Amino acid sequence: MFLESERLRLIACPAAVARAAIEERGKAARLLGAALDEAWPGPELQDFLPFYAEMVEEDDSLLSWGIWLIVEHASQTVIGDVGFKGKPDETGSVELGYSVVPTFRRQGYASEAAECLLRWTVAVSDVTHVRAECLAENLPSIRTLEKLGFTRVSEEGEMLLWEKL
Repeated sequence: MFLESERLRLIACPAAVARAAIEERGKAARLLGAALDEAWPGPELQDFLPFYAEMVEEDDSLLSWGIWLIVEHASQTVIGDVGFKGKPDETGSVELGYSVVPTFRRQGYASEAAECLLRWTVAVSDVTHVRAECLAENLPSIRTLEKLGFTRVSEEGEMLLWEKL
């Protein structure tokens, strides 16, 4: 499953790619038909990928509510990831997350990828609102969330909580 925007292709990350991204990067690249930036996956995602692979293998309906790989058209390279932290809850809410490798940051890729995924989500689901969080010191992420139309709703320690209806 994939989505397209002007500069990006988003690919829902299958379990086989999640496993290969850690153990056999060359295999992951072949499965995707795209190179993997040397900084992807970042440490947090790398730790999560084995669990993600197991979850998707057990329930393939999680595929669209998990990790989507961000592939830049021009370089045919995975430059980050965007996605949800699971299916919508009982209130119709999902939590958005995103990450772009350092060499591709501050070029609008996070905004473009998140906007593409959010448009698709509205078109195919009953999601009523989307949550996100970022560190209070992460000014680029704050700008991304503001650009996407999120409103800051609260602060918990160093984390800012955001919502979009």
